[in-house]
Amino acid sequence: MRRLMLLFCTVLAVVWAGPAPGAEVWKGVSQALDAWQGEKTAVIRGTGADPLAVPEVRELLRLFTQRGFVVVPAAPAGQGPDRGLVLDLRREGDSWVAALRRASDGAFLAVDEAGLSGPATEPPPPPSPRTAAPQAVPEAPARRARTIELQETPRRLVAVGDEIVLLYDDRVVRATLTDDGVRELARFQARTRPSRALWLDVGDLDRDGVPEVAVTWAEDVQQVYEGTDSWPHSWILAWPDLAPQSKDLTGYLRIVGNRAFLQRRGRFSAFEGGVLSVTEQAGQWQPGTAVPWLQGHAIYDATPLSGGRWVSHRTDQRWRLSDAEGRSGPVLLADLGRFRGPAVAVRLENPEFRSGFEKEDRVTERWIPLPRRVVVSPDGGVYTIRRGRTPGLPLVGRPSGSDAVVRIRLGADAMGVDEPFGAVELFLVDFGLLGHGQDGVLLLGNEREDGRGTAYLQEIRP
Repeated sequence: MRRLMLLFCTVLAVVWAGPAPGAEVWKGVSQALDAWQGEKTAVIRGTGADPLAVPEVRELLRLFTQRGFVVVPAAPAGQGPDRGLVLDLRREGDSWVAALRRASDGAFLAVDEAGLSGPATEPPPPPSPRTAAPQAVPEAPARRARTIELQETPRRLVAVGDEIVLLYDDRVVRATLTDDGVRELARFQARTRPSRALWLDVGDLDRDGVPEVAVTWAEDVQQVYEGTDSWPHSWILAWPDLAPQSKDLTGYLRIVGNRAFLQRRGRFSAFEGGVLSVTEQAGQWQPGTAVPWLQGHAIYDATPLSGGRWVSHRTDQRWRLSDAEGRSGPVLLADLGRFRGPAVAVRLENPEFRSGFEKEDRVTERWIPLPRRVVVSPDGGVYTIRRGRTPGLPLVGRPSGSDAVVRIRLGADAMGVDEPFGAVELFLVDFGLLGHGQDGVLLLGNEREDGRGTAYLQEIRP
């Protein structure tokens, strides 16, 4: 019997020495998390006063956090969120039982049982300082962060050297950061009324060492019983005075890799026709020819890279890398969260009815949000926003989780995600790289998910 027990303990030790102990102990939960496609928020109930005191519970928490879940404080039994996942833990004798359910309808996704590997109360006391061997504690990279609370709410941001450009609903401003806030240096007033900020980019389009600024606003045309219809208006502006260098291009503008692109809006579609290059002709920037690699994509749905490659990042699909011939390559399996930028209202060709058939019951438009910013640095790095912060439960909840600017790793066979600047407990609206990312990042954050609350600028430098 003792030999059997010794053999059992040896096998158990080998299992626990593997690369993913949590996945082995909680196999069903691990598989369910890998297959989960919904919101990555989890409530774990029944862990006791100190969940870190129990090895099995620690491994369970690690399974969630390694997959990008935001684990929120436990709610009492019978209460909880209506999104994400709920996991109930129960101690039964010498085992833990875990039941993973879908929060929306309570459906069970996995039930696991794990035997105790140690005491379920308090962790053992630390060893005596006189007998404990000294251990080197790795230090986190030192970062300097400066936060500035803004009096107004800009909707977009780009960084240009030591200066910044901020896009508001009625103007675009070139400015510099001071200890007291933002000092305006130049501005360009929106030439449509009403106007609503949509997009902002900067790049050296004519390769003369001086950047140009591309700005896009939406004009929301509203009519009684006809709803709202948003039409884009855009200009290319000179640096540093922000004087217009183009007429109203009446489309969506974007600058990537010192190249400007334009796309029109359709009568009943947010984006229509091909994406066009923008070239300088007789001192004015004007629409040029169609860009073949963007065929089938909206202007903000794909980004060109070096060597003819490009990455597709449609909102409703996974990120995918393609080569110059359009052949699909690696797919990004990491979840970057749900991001909703400023939206464009498009009238329906055939209005729908909510309940009755009166004019007031008609649904006349649909709102299409713009995606998150994607920036390509000169060294080929691809940066974007990971949305891990959630607004909380309606009426009673508080926002939880954090957002971060991440770098997408582009390998020959796989794509991954790094977090070089850390995370912040704000809803990130936009960002700008400092020194192409080598000198840090400038974040535009907001207290509210829709970007209409208190706004902050945070400068993070190594």
